[in-house]
Amino acid sequence: MKVAVVFLTKTPQQYTIDFAKEVSKEFDTFIVVDDENYECNDNMFIKVSDKECELNCYVGCNISEFQTHIPKRVISWDKFLYTFCEVKTDYDFVWVFEDDVFIYNVNTLVSLNRYSKDYDLVVPNNNYKNDTIKDWHWGSIFDKISAPYYFSMVCAMGISKKGLSLIKSHKNKQNGLFHIEAMFNTICMQNNLVVTTPLELVTIVWKGEWNIDHFMSLKDNLYHPLKCNHYELRNQMKECIENKYKAKKNCFPEFVYNRFFSIRKNSKS
Repeated sequence: MKVAVVFLTKTPQQYTIDFAKEVSKEFDTFIVVDDENYECNDNMFIKVSDKECELNCYVGCNISEFQTHIPKRVISWDKFLYTFCEVKTDYDFVWVFEDDVFIYNVNTLVSLNRYSKDYDLVVPNNNYKNDTIKDWHWGSIFDKISAPYYFSMVCAMGISKKGLSLIKSHKNKQNGLFHIEAMFNTICMQNNLVVTTPLELVTIVWKGEWNIDHFMSLKDNLYHPLKCNHYELRNQMKECIENKYKAKKNCFPEFVYNRFFSIRKNSKS
């Protein structure tokens, strides 16, 4: 099974580059660079121009350049999809991580990769929208695809070749994409692909506040958002392990425990 790991960046931080090099010892690893002025020669970097994406209709992941914190029409997600739907099409499964997702080490990804064998989409949630209210960004989604709708944060996710093929098919029919937090789940669910929401991604949330006790308690989990130096954070964890640091008990928000017990209950039933 051929698997790739992809990090999405505007301009890559050095700690992202260094970690990607470590990951490349286990997986084919790439860094998508959105900044067209960033100079890089290594084959690990993926650079696609905004114009190339627009010409091929890989546009829409950002909803609107006027509605989010990224003031441009084409973003790294569009460039990722163009690359793995049109150019690097030989991968059976692709993991994708925005650069503010904290991953402790390579073994974390090796462990997470076990889901690639049985699932088409691995995401933090698979929520069902059971109404037609145009809150959130739904007003920009309803005219792109018909119901039923499903959604999740996707700043850490994995998708199969079958899933990517369906994304490409939708792009071809509609001449564009739509908001990533509804697109992947909705298209996969509507086509009866197998979706899972593992415990390792329960700590991928919009505005999570995480600290060393969380990281030490669930080392196999991925955390979002962490906009600090990830290299320094990994070193802090290594020091805690060496010093036999004991994480505080019951340190997680209630929703983490609820998901944990729900997953355990379902696995036993």
